[in-house]
Amino acid sequence: MMRRRHSNTLRQPGSPATPDRDPLDAIPTVAEGVEARKDSSGRVQIQGPQAGRSAVARLARRMGMQRRVRVNLDAYGSLFWDQIDGKRSLKSIAQVIRERTGQSGPECEQAVVDFTRTLMLRHLIWLAVSQREDAHE
Repeated sequence: MMRRRHSNTLRQPGSPATPDRDPLDAIPTVAEGVEARKDSSGRVQIQGPQAGRSAVARLARRMGMQRRVRVNLDAYGSLFWDQIDGKRSLKSIAQVIRERTGQSGPECEQAVVDFTRTLMLRHLIWLAVSQREDAHE
């Protein structure tokens, strides 16, 4: 069976490759049920409910036997986590990381994207995207 690509998924020649909004304008927030602790070296360990989608996972949740996922962050990841307050954008978090580590802007932005992706895949953080101002006019 062949799959057809939707015409809106293909970039038209001459169209911009970037979205209308900067993805780094999104604001990360900690997901419900997620806990973070610092170890003796100041690194963060995150624990949260494991988000399984299988029938067994749903049954386990109903029976109160939910497994938990645990992530140990390195120094950069811990710095990233400490900046999440539900108000700062990914861009401002990248700026803080750049100021504190001395890395270049693109390196910090890529690190923020990578940390965000990793934590979102484990359902430990969510992103809030603000509405575009011109969308209400």
